Amino acid sequence: DENGKPLQWSSFNVAPVDGCSSLLPRSKEFDGGKFEGWIQDLCVKTLEQRFVPCVSLETVVGEWLQGRTIDFLKIDAQGFDYNVFKSLGSQMKHVKRAILEVQIQPMYQGPSCVEVMRGMKSFGFEVEAPK
Repeated sequence: DENGKPLQWSSFNVAPVDGCSSLLPRSKEFDGGKFEGWIQDLCVKTLEQRFVPCVSLETVVGEWLQGRTIDFLKIDAQGFDYNVFKSLGSQMKHVKRAILEVQIQPMYQGPSCVEVMRGMKSFGFEVEAPK
């Protein structure tokens, strides 16, 4: 990157529908046909894997934004939301509020909704589930 740090690269699973592509592989439940309609038809396949550059939110907030306060952070990373949030590391203290998309019935391998809620509480955030 421009600061002389090596970029991190991750494998990205490309699906037929952009909204189904993710850094995470599909969950076993998803492959088992528990989803219906277009999701099962179009999201179950991985067309290809690409290696993509990634940067942590710790770098974004700490270096690019110079530690400015983040009033509201929204993350929608197709199952990788909690991992993206945790990448804030030492810069988490600058985030006042955050919203993450967490699925009850996961399409991807990764932490469950309950695990994400517990983790967010452990970082000192109040957690609300949709009603």
